[in-house]
Amino acid sequence: MKKQNKYIPVIISVIFFLLLFFFISFPSWAETVYQGVVLNADYKQDLLLVRTAGDSNNPDKGKGMTVSVSGFMKAEIKEERTGATVSPHTLTAGDRVEITADDNGTPKSIRVVGEYMSGEILFVSKEKLILSGGEQIYFDPAIILTLNGMKSNIKDIQRGFRAFLRIDPQTRRAYSLEVINIKNKKMTDGEEPGDISSINISDSASYRKGGTFTANITITSKGTPYLTIAGIAYKIPMKKTGEKSYQVSFPLQRGDIRRSYALFTLEGDKGSITRGNPVSFDIATTPPVITPDYPSEEQRIKGDLTSVFVRFMSMGSLIKADSCGLWIDGKPINSGLERNVAFLLLDLSSASLKLNKGKHSIKVEITDEAGNTTRKEWAFYIE
Repeated sequence: MKKQNKYIPVIISVIFFLLLFFFISFPSWAETVYQGVVLNADYKQDLLLVRTAGDSNNPDKGKGMTVSVSGFMKAEIKEERTGATVSPHTLTAGDRVEITADDNGTPKSIRVVGEYMSGEILFVSKEKLILSGGEQIYFDPAIILTLNGMKSNIKDIQRGFRAFLRIDPQTRRAYSLEVINIKNKKMTDGEEPGDISSINISDSASYRKGGTFTANITITSKGTPYLTIAGIAYKIPMKKTGEKSYQVSFPLQRGDIRRSYALFTLEGDKGSITRGNPVSFDIATTPPVITPDYPSEEQRIKGDLTSVFVRFMSMGSLIKADSCGLWIDGKPINSGLERNVAFLLLDLSSASLKLNKGKHSIKVEITDEAGNTTRKEWAFYIE
């Protein structure tokens, strides 16, 4: 009888664990991460067309090619800047995306790269536009532009229209521009397919800071109605509830949208028509930012403190000036206080407040129109 080699069990164990490690790790090895630009998002067929910029395994492979990505509606989609999970309906042509796909090419997660900005147009030219807040944005040469949900040209854009821009964080240029003109309807060439005779939208209180947006419409002829929420969701099919009535419900989850407009498009055999509801709504979920200017955090001041200056930054919704509160050493300050949507200024001589040498504290609280509240407290010293 041959003596069994004592190393055989050890060798078998090592092989077993290597195989186990291989099978557990293989899915991650098979993952492909690639960046690209969305050319078209087809929600009905669950198909995404993307012009790629190469993949993680081979940056030169497929660069500049157009690929079809199926099953994107079930993937986890997040915005890079806010980290918020968003609806698949957020994706639209022009979006910069980073897609992580399995070995079958099915996307597991999609990261949307870019920043969002909105406002009323004060000036527009072929190269740039200026918003009501003073922001000056230059256009990417390949910018995708729509007016009331339809492809358009810069020459059709006018002062007073509402703009929703997507901005490349590296070039700082707008690569997508949605423009809304709720005063006029926009039709494609051909005969008008009918009209949307009534629009009923849920009360704004139900979808501030999130919630569900619900709308009911009535049409006058045959056609397929869709809902578009500018900057948020695109071409959501509406459910038929009667002979000529339709309804749609959409969960509002993403932050950093100042105000938007609901657009209803009725598509027929002979063209389409878009109606914009004049009711704007605010679904910002990111609270405003408080920045101590003077005195700053842990600042040491020689002599008397004569003023306090604090700056505010809106992160999605306008700040309510009358909500700004200030406390020094736990005492609320009401006199000598100037406040607006951008800053808070306190003249201590008008406030009749004298501070002794030593450590002191300041607390500031602000609330935006969407109900998001920020509080900040910091210390400073008088020497």
